[in-house]
Amino acid sequence: VVAALAMLAASLNGYQSVLMAPTEILAFQHFETLKNLGLNVGLVTGSQKKFLKNDILVGTHALLNNKIDVSRLGLVVIDEQHRFGVSQRSALTSKGINPHVLTMTATPIPRTVALTLYGDLDISLLDEMPENRLPVKTWVVPPEKRAAAYDWIKTQKTQTFIICPFIEPSESLTTVKSAKEEFKKIKNIFAEFKVGLLHGKLKSHEKNLVLDDFKNKQIDILVATPVVEVGIDIPLATIMVIEGA
Repeated sequence: VVAALAMLAASLNGYQSVLMAPTEILAFQHFETLKNLGLNVGLVTGSQKKFLKNDILVGTHALLNNKIDVSRLGLVVIDEQHRFGVSQRSALTSKGINPHVLTMTATPIPRTVALTLYGDLDISLLDEMPENRLPVKTWVVPPEKRAAAYDWIKTQKTQTFIICPFIEPSESLTTVKSAKEEFKKIKNIFAEFKVGLLHGKLKSHEKNLVLDDFKNKQIDILVATPVVEVGIDIPLATIMVIEGA
C-alpha cells in the first residue's frame, strides 16, 4: 500500500516508477494488485514482458535489462531488498536521474542497518497490525502428535500450506523432508482433499497455474518449498505446517 501510493504520486507528477521483486511469483502478484488500482502497469520478468510506455514497471532482475525505457524514472521500489546485491540495486537506480528509492524488507541486513544509523537512509516503521487481524498461534508438534495434528487440520474450514526444505530427497540428510515425497504422502493422508505441489523447478506458467488454483480454492492443501516465503497472498490459507522448522 505504501509503495502503491508513492508510485501513484510519482505518476500524477509525470514520472515513471519501477518495482523490483526477487521472484516471478511475487512480481506477478504485485502486477495484478497494482493493475486493479487502474494504473498503467507493465510486467518484466525472464519469461514475460508486457510493457510499452508504462507509468509503472513491475518485475524481477529482468528490469536491469538496458532495453527497458524508463527515461522519466522518478521512483525505484525494491521489495525484499535483502535478496538483491548492492550492484543490482544501484544498476536499477542509475536508469534515472537521481530517482527517489524506497527499499522494503522484513529482514534488515547489516548494511541497511548501518546506512540507517549513519543517516544515509531514512527509515519508516509500520508498527501497527492491520485492523481486525487475528493473533498468530504457534505450536511445536512432536512425532507422536502428528496424526492428531493432521486430524485437526481436516476439521478446519480453511486452506493449508505444508512447507518442506528440499524439492527432492537428500541422500545425506535423509531426515529432512522433500516437497515431492511429502506431496505423495499428504495425498494419501488427505485423500478427500485436493492437494497441490509448488517448487522452484516448475516452469513459470506452471507455478502461476498452481497459485491461481490455490487462490481460487481449487486446491485445499499446498505442499511447497520456501519458494512461497516472500509475500504470497492467500487470504484463506490460515494454517502453515513447517517441516524441519
